[in-house]
Amino acid sequence: MTKPHSSAPAAAPVKLAPGATGDLEAIRRGAVRVARRLREHGYEAWFVGGCVRDRLLGRPIGEYDIATDARPEQVTKVFRHTIAVGAQFGVIVVIEPDAQYEVATFRAEAEYTDGRRPSSVRFVNAKEDVLRRDFTINGLLEDPENGEIADFVGGRDDLAARVLRAIGDPHERFAEDHLRMLRAVRFTATLGFALDDATWRAIIAHAASVTSVAMERVQVELRRAFAEGDPEVALRLLDESGLLTVLFHEVTPHAIAETRRVIGRLGRAPLPWVLALLLRDAPPGIEAAFSERLKLSKGDRDLLAYLRQGQSRLAAAGGLGLAGRLRLVREAHYDALSHLERVVADGTNAPLVALVDTLSALKAATPPERLHPPRLIDGNTLRKAGYRPGPAFKTVLDAVEDEQLEGRLRDEGAALEFATKSLAAMGQSRAD
Repeated sequence: MTKPHSSAPAAAPVKLAPGATGDLEAIRRGAVRVARRLREHGYEAWFVGGCVRDRLLGRPIGEYDIATDARPEQVTKVFRHTIAVGAQFGVIVVIEPDAQYEVATFRAEAEYTDGRRPSSVRFVNAKEDVLRRDFTINGLLEDPENGEIADFVGGRDDLAARVLRAIGDPHERFAEDHLRMLRAVRFTATLGFALDDATWRAIIAHAASVTSVAMERVQVELRRAFAEGDPEVALRLLDESGLLTVLFHEVTPHAIAETRRVIGRLGRAPLPWVLALLLRDAPPGIEAAFSERLKLSKGDRDLLAYLRQGQSRLAAAGGLGLAGRLRLVREAHYDALSHLERVVADGTNAPLVALVDTLSALKAATPPERLHPPRLIDGNTLRKAGYRPGPAFKTVLDAVEDEQLEGRLRDEGAALEFATKSLAAMGQSRAD
């Protein structure tokens, strides 16, 4: 069969239906059911895009794009449970027991006025639909029932050669949708492919336009490139294309060079780790602006801030006693900090490497109940002892915990006696 197919806009990942197991085979069976139902009603239906590419590469498939010549209103008549998430672009979500599937009508697109979305679409045949997609390896069509492939763009040859190539004129593809430049970086890093020369030159030529892309979309592509692919490749392409300095003009050439020096040893990494490396030369506090610009989650913001602030604390840990070291290694993001700093220091700062190894060994050897011991006394204990609450409470209670971590205090009576002497030394007396 040579009849082709197409897909929706940039398709979102398949969402599991409530109670679904996430079984990849079940998700595929659901996708086949959707396509078969469309065909039973007289419409074309094909798999397209990443699911076809990944099947041919032997990669696991967790999402399916289904394309059809059925119009959105016809799709909603075929299926009982649907959501119109992009009806103006021909996209309907079909809800099945195992997952939710995007079904898109074959379409061609008018001029892109914002570098992201077409000003209008018209419904076309499968071949025309494929020709407006981004890369040849994403333009392959698969018969959902017999697995036969239709290829109008040379995608199979590029898969075999492991080359990422834009469909048609790469300048047109990137002018239409500026996000495609970052997608090219991600695909190259995650698939281990080479970038076609013409496609690479077009990315360099259009790099400055990436600022028009919503930063939430930028964040997703960067996150996936570094966490799912080869971070060394991702950073090299971002740097040499000019995309990195366009997106993050505050990052210094020295920081980029240092990050490129170590990132291969870091391995696949969360985005905050990479940002922490790139910001090493930046003024304190700049991570807050970066977090806001990239619309990072609260968890990622906290991690980035910790990695930035923790650099100096880790470097000073050699002068800490046991309590200070235990406090450091029990912090929520200590493992990320120690791994990152050890990679940076390896080969350049032997004392820091030794210190990190010592701290990590201490954490591994310390039982949880010793690392996070229950408090011997608290503020209520001090109030019951006749002291008025105030800033001194925290100072004294922290000192009590330090003594406990050092192993010098082991019961409430000794802890209260220590606290009483400490409060007296600070000029605190019991209330009348």
